Amino acid sequence: MTEYTEIDFQVGVPFFVVDRKPDINWNYASPNSRDWYVLGYARSGSAYYNFSGNTQTAAKGNVIFTRSNESYSAYSKPDDPWSFISAAFTIEFGDPESEQVVSSLPNIFKCSDSVPMADNFCELVRVWSAKPSGYKLKCRSILLDIMYTLLADEDRRRNHSAHFSKINEIVEFLRQNYTGSYSVDELSELSGLSPSYFRSLFKQLTGLTTVQFQNKLKIDKAKDLIVSHSCNNLYGFAPEAAEAVGFNDVYYFSRMFRKITGKNPSEFL
Repeated sequence: MTEYTEIDFQVGVPFFVVDRKPDINWNYASPNSRDWYVLGYARSGSAYYNFSGNTQTAAKGNVIFTRSNESYSAYSKPDDPWSFISAAFTIEFGDPESEQVVSSLPNIFKCSDSVPMADNFCELVRVWSAKPSGYKLKCRSILLDIMYTLLADEDRRRNHSAHFSKINEIVEFLRQNYTGSYSVDELSELSGLSPSYFRSLFKQLTGLTTVQFQNKLKIDKAKDLIVSHSCNNLYGFAPEAAEAVGFNDVYYFSRMFRKITGKNPSEFL
């Protein structure tokens, strides 16, 4: 797929720009054949959109994107009055790969920052309605800005998803190597992420720091060893269990065991 930085296309002057607050029973079915794209912005309320049998909800602050010749239907929720801005326009792509990237965009965007997006759509309505000198160029500029923002948001989302996959790989690595003790620098290097970014994503995914996560893995394994141990002298078994799960200091092991389980190793059974 074409890199985000290499995407190239131009947008045409809008066929229409509307700012609507329809009645509570609003519904719409797109034409079977059309050569324009549509961008919509949910100003208030919510509506259901059906794209090829896949029903999605558009709510306040969301952007709706439909491709040329993409059939869809939509209807508002009577108990949540719906209003929206909508614009139809053509796109001329610089190459087939750019068209592929744009065609892969989702239909409903939950934008990371909806305030600039709302401002862009409202400005589009204002310029289209007033039609000042150069309004066609201004409308095209606003539409390009909106498309750029959507592409940038999607690029960040996909990168974020890919980075979380790397964190999951590290989590699995730690599960398989629970007897080791790995620093943030070591783990971030394995993941290919910066230490600060890795630390943040790891905490988001697991709810724990890397040290807390590794200690919990060790203690969980020690609990299994204690439960399966046939010897009645758990005091004597503690050093053995500590060493088996990667603790070099039995006293530190006992402190961690009590901190995580609420009990001493000898009290666990």
